[in-house]
Amino acid sequence: MKAARCLTLTAVAVALAQSPAQPGDAARYRNHDWFALRERVAAGAVSDPLTLGATAAAFGENEKAHRYLEPLLKGKQAEDASQWLTYLDMREGRYQAAAALIEATSKEPDPLAATFRELPDQATESTSPAIFPYRYLQRKLFVPASVNGHPVELIVDTDANLSFVSETLAKRIGLAVRQSSARMAGAKGATSQFSVATADVAIGNTRLRNVAFTVLPDSAILFATLRPEQQGALGLPVLLALERVSWDDDGNFRIGQGYDPSRNASMLAFDGADPIVLFTCRQVALAGIFDTGAETTDLFPPFAAHFSDLLRREGVAGTKQVRGFGGEGKVPDIVLPKLDLFMGGITLRMTSADVLTAQTTADSEWLAGRVGLDLLRKARGVTIDFSVNKVQLRN
Repeated sequence: MKAARCLTLTAVAVALAQSPAQPGDAARYRNHDWFALRERVAAGAVSDPLTLGATAAAFGENEKAHRYLEPLLKGKQAEDASQWLTYLDMREGRYQAAAALIEATSKEPDPLAATFRELPDQATESTSPAIFPYRYLQRKLFVPASVNGHPVELIVDTDANLSFVSETLAKRIGLAVRQSSARMAGAKGATSQFSVATADVAIGNTRLRNVAFTVLPDSAILFATLRPEQQGALGLPVLLALERVSWDDDGNFRIGQGYDPSRNASMLAFDGADPIVLFTCRQVALAGIFDTGAETTDLFPPFAAHFSDLLRREGVAGTKQVRGFGGEGKVPDIVLPKLDLFMGGITLRMTSADVLTAQTTADSEWLAGRVGLDLLRKARGVTIDFSVNKVQLRN
């Protein structure tokens, strides 16, 4: 699920035209190359406040992001500075601050700001390490939880801007549902209206208050074969509150443990509301959406541009059916018989790798792909540590 208010390349290009950033950094900014920009910032090679602030926001560095971006909120770059800070607040469940930022830079009433105003800020009541069983079902990763005291089994979805449930599950657990006038983006960029609700969530030994849920129609394809108590997902604000999660092929899901700093890992960042991960293919560094809610891994047009010779030699042209909330459709693609990606410290082999050759969402214009659960399941263990922005895999 994607909130519809997103950065656009047009808005970014306007801001950069007004910015004194170096030409190379301007291109990196336009291409959302946060990993390269982070290296340049660390080397002291970046002085432009907008670039510094946006890069800090991409890595969840709250203090730095506010230090660089807040002074821009009253100038010509106010809209872009506001959007980076809004994404930062939204990811961490600070909805009142997100609403205030949107309102301060909107000339007209904004439906997303109005929606956020109705959502109390998410808060962690208590947390401690925990181990409990999980299971794979219908190519999804499910964990046990409770919502307002009702037992449920929900999908772990790192790329859901908010947690979500079906209309049926919302009624069953007694959520107070409110219609939003904002829109969310789904498959192929289609948008649709949605409803919202808040609830207290318990998972393992963690208790969270005021978790925001979008309430989606029962007709959503995802819900068709799931029992009512499985019709939902824990989204990014919940997972960020847990900080560190891992699961292994022993069937156990862990909160607060699993990361080994002595082993290799891949960097995590955020492109707006999307978590992105750094991986390599044939020694080329690439960035893709890290999406545990996606059943399959897809590569995007920028990957096709990097490896056009490989696609011509080994690829077979066809189409792929893509689907999600808000719509579905066929997209032209090229299938490679095998492809090795290095991520999280290990090599993962894709068989029948789909390379989409047409843009499906805005970020498929600059990101190399979407890493889904099918690829992660090739590892014996997965750890996501948001406190250090790392993904670590074990074989």
